[in-house]
Amino acid sequence: MHRLISGETGLEAMLDARPSWYGRLLTGLTLAIGDDQIVYLGAAMEQSELGFTFRVGAFTPDTIAVGEARGGAVGEASVTTKLQRRADLVRLEIAGGIPAFDPTEFSEWPGKFRLKATYGSGLELTIPSSVVDTDQKRASLDHILDGLRNDLKH
Repeated sequence: MHRLISGETGLEAMLDARPSWYGRLLTGLTLAIGDDQIVYLGAAMEQSELGFTFRVGAFTPDTIAVGEARGGAVGEASVTTKLQRRADLVRLEIAGGIPAFDPTEFSEWPGKFRLKATYGSGLELTIPSSVVDTDQKRASLDHILDGLRNDLKH
């Protein structure tokens, strides 16, 4: 799980230093996911002068585990983990991409796009949550888009 998260966020140096909250975040996610296969994982860090929020969303075939650490500029952080049924998806928004009729960029079609998944509980997830852009990430994004479209049907 650590390898997936640190590769996703590009924050390897910070996470390799093992902040005090990070172990609790990994434990919560591991307990929530269990032995289920992770079909998509996204993670991102937001920082300001007031503190930080580090959020991880891990999709399995049937659930989403969301781990979040929030802390001040220095010191401890609060850590929470929530488990959500994927079948509770109520809306999917798609933004970005490149025009379908632009022949100069068609080889890159559909281009970079973002998804916003909204669940009945009020949970909202932005996918991808970070700026990591690799062939593997694009393939997993296509895969989770197919899965989310299917989730809306049920």
